[in-house]
Amino acid sequence: MSPGLGCVSVGSLSRGRPRRCGWEFELGAAVRKLRVAHEWSQAELAAAAEMTQSAVARIEAGGTTPG
Repeated sequence: MSPGLGCVSVGSLSRGRPRRCGWEFELGAAVRKLRVAHEWSQAELAAAAEMTQSAVARIEAGGTTPG
């Protein structure tokens, strides 16, 4: 998806805040759906993925992408 299409401003762009695109929210929703289907907590998923629980929470909220 090209920048600006389907994206939501997060705060003022003049302050350097990023834009969030629809695919980030879709990714987060998919991660949460799979996690819940497997009856894992965010902490359990984080341990399996070698990341922090807060990183999993941010991904599920569409606030960041894994990488």
